Amino acid sequence: MKLMMKNKTLKRTYNLAKPHKKTIAIVSILSLLVAIIEMVRPYLVEIVIDQYLTKGMVQQGFLTITMIGFIYLALVIISNAIDFIAIATTNMMGEEIIYSLRNRLFRYTQNANIPFHEFMYLLRISINYLSQLQGL
Repeated sequence: MKLMMKNKTLKRTYNLAKPHKKTIAIVSILSLLVAIIEMVRPYLVEIVIDQYLTKGMVQQGFLTITMIGFIYLALVIISNAIDFIAIATTNMMGEEIIYSLRNRLFRYTQNANIPFHEFMYLLRISINYLSQLQGL
């Protein structure tokens, strides 16, 4: 029973996210790009340490070390910019989904049979009260 309810919930969630397939794909690609950039940064540090600093070639490789430093800084800036874009896009998509959910709920409540639900609520309270009295 629980599995069936989870499947229904998952299907409804998928239907809400269906109009945003393109956005989800773009954000996924951006996240993969950020992950790749994050893996390149330690490799650049390894190159500087292993090939120049440990061998005492700081003066000869100063230009190369400086270039690697600028590349590292550029990768940090690019990674943060891409991450910001992905987070902002995901937030906007989530807000649009919540907005559509609220609109659907509002339309449902506008078309709901309120007197019926009020009567059923009062009936349920009465039944609970009577059953508690019978228990005494």
